[in-house]
Amino acid sequence: MNFRPHNVKVNDGRWHHICITWQAKDGQYSFYKDGRNLGSGSIPDSIGKPLEANGTWVLGQEQDAVGGSFENHQTADGEFTGFNIWDKVLSPFQIIKMSKKCESGGVTGNVKSWADFVSGIQGNVKMIKSTCC
Repeated sequence: MNFRPHNVKVNDGRWHHICITWQAKDGQYSFYKDGRNLGSGSIPDSIGKPLEANGTWVLGQEQDAVGGSFENHQTADGEFTGFNIWDKVLSPFQIIKMSKKCESGGVTGNVKSWADFVSGIQGNVKMIKSTCC
């Protein structure tokens, strides 16, 4: 897929809420940072191609081949406090609301929730208590 992140900076030493929406029917995506839409566009080669079931989600690591070809210089360097996936595009109002409210348990995705990812952690990951809330 050809996705341009619109030069959004998140590695400034502060916590940020990031949300990316995408829908297969028309390939449209939007990129939100702290509740503000910073860019949107289309991914033409994604039109009509929903995500297939039974795949593997990989967070914090770019992969050059399915399930492998991981390289140390392509890893995320930072902290995550949540990651959720829904089967619908959230409204701008829902995204703003989530970006302003950080609570234990919080809103969880109806396809995948943060708990699903935490249970499958692998590699050199440190688990610490979040200080952003």
